[in-house]
This record gives sequence, C-alpha cells and structure tokens, in this order.
Amino acid sequence: MLILPIVNKNRVLNVRITLNSAYKVRTGVDISKISESDIIVNGRLFSKSFYNEGYSCIVDFIRTNLCLYSKKFLITTKRGINSECCDIYEVDLPPTKINDAFDSLYGRVLVDMQKEIPGVIKSKYLSLKKIGFDKIFSDENISKIRKAVSNGYSKNDFINIFSENELIEALKIVEALNIFNCTVVSGASIFESSLVEMIDSFDRINSKDTKGLNNYYNMALENRDIYAKMAYVYKVVYGKDFNLIQSLSQKRKRDIQLVKVASGELSQIA
Repeated sequence: MLILPIVNKNRVLNVRITLNSAYKVRTGVDISKISESDIIVNGRLFSKSFYNEGYSCIVDFIRTNLCLYSKKFLITTKRGINSECCDIYEVDLPPTKINDAFDSLYGRVLVDMQKEIPGVIKSKYLSLKKIGFDKIFSDENISKIRKAVSNGYSKNDFINIFSENELIEALKIVEALNIFNCTVVSGASIFESSLVEMIDSFDRINSKDTKGLNNYYNMALENRDIYAKMAYVYKVVYGKDFNLIQSLSQKRKRDIQLVKVASGELSQIA
C-alpha cells in the first residue's frame, strides 16, 4: 500500500492512495505467457525498457509508447507469493504532463499497484515534499495568491493571476488530483499527542525506534502543511472545500447521495 501520513485535527491519519481508473480485467493468467509485476503499453514492457530508472520515467515510458488511438494500458501483478499466475489491470492513460512532481506521484501509485501481492500487506510512505510538491506549493507562491485575494480579485480573474505568477502548475495539479482515490485507512489513526508522547518515551531510553518515529511524524506534519496549501488554492479558484481525502464512511455517504441524484431523488448533493 502507498500510504500518505498526515496530521489532521490532532490526529495522525494514514491515507491509502490508489487510482480511480484501475480495473482488474483478468485473473490467474499463466506467467509463462505474460510478464508479471510489469507495466505494458502497446505490447511493450516497462521492465525491458531503458526508462526503467525512476518513478517519473514510468510515465514517460507510457506516453512514448502509446499508439494513436490508445486509451488504456495494462499492469500485471503477482497472484500470490508462490503462484505461477498473475492478475491483469486495465488503467486509463495518465493526464497530459504537468511537471515531474506530478509524474513522480503517478509513477509511485503505479509501482505500488504493480508490486501488489494478494494477502501480503507492505506499506510505503509518501512524502509530498520528497516528490517536489513543496516547491510548487511554496510559501512564496501562496503569498502571491493571498496578496491577490486581499487586493480584491474576483474568482474569475484567477486563471490570469496563476498564469502571470507562474502558478499554473499548482492549479493544474489540484485539478488533476481527482484521478486518485485517497481513503483514510480504518483503525490506523493515532492521536497526535499520543505519538509525541511515544517518541519522547523512546527518546528517553535512547531507542533505535526514535529516529523512525520522528521521521514518520515530521513527514505527517510536512504533508499536512502542503495539503493545506493545495486546499487553499482549490478553495480560492473553485469556492468550495478540497475534499480529496475522505474516510470510508464519507465515501459511502457520497456514493449514496450520487445514486439518489442519478435516480432523481435529490436535486443536488448537500
């Protein structure tokens, strides 16, 4: 699982990041007939390409090997630890390139899916700072937006403001993030105060776990700060809350509302 640790309302949440467009299309395929744990675009394998160097390169590989009418590509995963079979997912194409930071995030999500083994849970933490989101949603860039807001710009003027201040990448990112499913992992949250106490306790006994816990907590704080800036950009442009991260109960409630809207039972979603 690809996990985004993030501090929210005095708790540290662990948020699983997946792709909305990934669908399993075949199960139990003989691995002698297809490459397992791989990305396949127009019959070409990522594992055998010279792009096999980093997360952002994965997306370059996909874009380079598309044919004219390509709409999807394939990801193969292991069926089990000792299985001779694999499963195949079909995935929508990545969005038009925004920057390397977004491609790096997209690539990490693909690799997480590619390395999936049913029944085996192994999590990897995602740092928004490490992939470069801190530079796009920097204090300086957010200050430019705040200054524009304080000068009385209307919402309709913000496309020009973003373009003038070279903030168009920030706007494109918050628009494109809806391709991801960001769900809080149930039962995996901890009160921030409890985590701080735990770190302090391990520090007092000079435990080797102190460094790991400190790194995890600092990452969760950094992710909170960057996410707050993304939420601010979204709120300024669209005038509504940025609800990218939700719990399972929130998602179920939203899905029920969407069904009612589709059936005409509700005129709008509250």
